[in-house]
Amino acid sequence: MVLADDCCRCRYETVADKEEKPVTTILLVNEDADELYSQRTLLRRLGYDVIAESAGRSALARIGPGAEVGAVITESRLTDMETGDFFKELRRHAPSAPVIVLTRHGTVENYLECLNLGVYEYAISPVRPRELERILAAALRAEGVHEGMQRNEEESRSMISALEQDREARRSRSETDSPETERP
Repeated sequence: MVLADDCCRCRYETVADKEEKPVTTILLVNEDADELYSQRTLLRRLGYDVIAESAGRSALARIGPGAEVGAVITESRLTDMETGDFFKELRRHAPSAPVIVLTRHGTVENYLECLNLGVYEYAISPVRPRELERILAAALRAEGVHEGMQRNEEESRSMISALEQDREARRSRSETDSPETERP
């Protein structure tokens, strides 16, 4: 006999499961109040902590340098800042956060500018909720993989250095410990 609770555990997380997971913070910047509200609501329902701002400068002021931001979702054109300036400042505040650009002003020039600035994804707005969820999940996975690769690379360098030091130490010991034999 299967109890209803046992059946549901395989499909739904419990409150305890959710409490154990760290909450990812998303910086959301959108000048359209309706879009900002609907995107913030969606992201919160998906379990993210959301910092929502309607302007680039106020968004940057809210997060501050060294912010723990998992990802950034923004428009490509902000009225209070140039796109390049916003991205430059954003990189000082949250250097590893993937940036997703949602725009109503999709031009080839704008797309190329965003690509050159290191944007993870560029999409024409409005974006369906499932699509935004998919894009964001992929961006966060990619960032996690990137951080993991950096960590592994650092560990590998450290291990190689330790092995080289060990080899040098053994070589030095063998040269000093073994007496040179004279041949008649």
